[in-house]
Amino acid sequence: LIPFIAILIILKLYLGLYLYNKPKNPAYAQIIINTNIIFVILLSVLFYGSKISFRSLIGCLITFIGLCVVILD
Repeated sequence: LIPFIAILIILKLYLGLYLYNKPKNPAYAQIIINTNIIFVILLSVLFYGSKISFRSLIGCLITFIGLCVVILD
């Protein structure tokens, strides 16, 4: 479990640095990087065994849809 989480964190950091340098508008990169809530919810489920509430699930879904809109724009 720990190597999987380490890979996710490394991937997140790498993509974050890539996103700061790539887009035409820096606001796009900031929007994508501020999606840490998805990682926090997943890690809380893995480490603490907490349950994902309906509101958290809807929030993650809205965040993911927003990311798709920004990325595909």
